[in-house]
Amino acid sequence: EKEIEQQKKNEEKILNEEYPEVDAVVDFAFNSERLWTRTKQNRDFMNLRIGNGELPMMAEVQYNKKRFSLDDDELEDKMYQLAEKEVLIENVPVMLSLVNDYIVGVLGTYESKLEFLRRILAQIIFMHGYDEVKIIVLADDNVLESIKEIRYIPHIWNDERSFRYIAADYQSAYLIEKELKKELETDLDKPRKIEEILKCHPYYVVFAFDEKIFNNMEILKSILSSDTNL
Repeated sequence: EKEIEQQKKNEEKILNEEYPEVDAVVDFAFNSERLWTRTKQNRDFMNLRIGNGELPMMAEVQYNKKRFSLDDDELEDKMYQLAEKEVLIENVPVMLSLVNDYIVGVLGTYESKLEFLRRILAQIIFMHGYDEVKIIVLADDNVLESIKEIRYIPHIWNDERSFRYIAADYQSAYLIEKELKKELETDLDKPRKIEEILKCHPYYVVFAFDEKIFNNMEILKSILSSDTNL
């Protein structure tokens, strides 16, 4: 039982170190060893922590399989009960993969959605390089004012730094759509696996706070109707 408890603590420690809380992620700005270390080559690329929860312990308890016996052995029965009981590791990261679950809706109050946005943004900005992930924000002026610091992060600019991927009106949305068409139109016509696509261009993450602007961008509606992640 002590060994199981120790294994449980080890797994909790490893997961929380690998996928830290947002406050710790923000500190990556001052830690060059962890800043932008999550790359396309990593299996957990774009795996983001969205909360805390419980998970089954990953390690398996090794024991001799129960055999038929006419004699009762109380100690042996307790051993089997312990070995066969599901062990949960607690207060560990609940993860969202934006590669696998690439269409995500968020319910809640305006304030809770903004807080969720900030937490997701922090993990993208400090864990993923701006050459591999681009952030697109479709939002009205009120939302943009609440996250105005986003204007200064490199992930929001195109490679030529000629415009930001921020749309509060149809004109700026048109520029973004034009850029996305240039990057993604081939994959819309001839879908490929996401691993192949990522070799050719950055991973685009779209935060759509404005339904009217979103509905005016045909390229995004085409992506949503695709059977695969582009």
